[in-house]
This record gives sequence, structure tokens and C-alpha cells, in this order.
Amino acid sequence: MGDLYLAPIDLILSPTNVVQPDLLLLSKEKLHLVSDRGIECPPDLIVEVLSPTTERTDRNTKSSLYAKFGVTHYWLIDPMGETLEQFALLGRRYQPLSPPLRPPAQASLEGLFPKLVFEVANLWK
Repeated sequence: MGDLYLAPIDLILSPTNVVQPDLLLLSKEKLHLVSDRGIECPPDLIVEVLSPTTERTDRNTKSSLYAKFGVTHYWLIDPMGETLEQFALLGRRYQPLSPPLRPPAQASLEGLFPKLVFEVANLWK
């Protein structure tokens, strides 16, 4: 399947674009691009956990940056609203895969990681 990385870990998208997503997932085909410096390739999935101080950055700045560098899947978890938003890169922009998911919905990455399925409610347990 691949490996899951939690912050803090540097995601090096270019010499001038280094970020620390809350969580990211690399397929096993990309694991050779993990170095002592950090992850040196666009991951297959980035997950950001929204907070009042990071929501604007996560929704706008980081979303645009991740799309520009080809991160194929982007998820936003909103603990206050208890929602999960799933986006897929289509062209140069993210498109929502569905309306925001709320319990008791299930989330998955069909096609990329078919075994990664979980209950959205488990995010808040």
C-alpha cells in the first residue's frame, strides 16, 4: 500500500516550497523519494486538519500549492463541524468528490488505495 507520515515532516515540493502537512500518504512506488531531508515528491494524499487559525491557509494557499505540484488527493478534516471533505486533482484544480462527509459515512480512496476505508465517525473518537 505505502506509508503514512504525520507532522512534523518536511514535504519538499521545490527549493522554495517546503511545507509540513498534518498527514500524508505515499504509495510504495514513491517510497524511494523519502530522504533524510524529508519527502521529496508530491504525495498521493495530503490531509489537513482545519482550525480557526489555519482554515484559510489550508483551503486557499495550501490547496493551490498542492494542486500546482500534482498532489492527486487532498482531504480537509473539520473537527468543529465533524466533516471530511475529499478532493481529487482534475487538471490543475481540486474538485470535490462528494459533499462533505459526516458520520455515519465512510471514506475511501477507491482506485489508489482500495483497502483504505474507514468510518468518518472514527475521526472524532
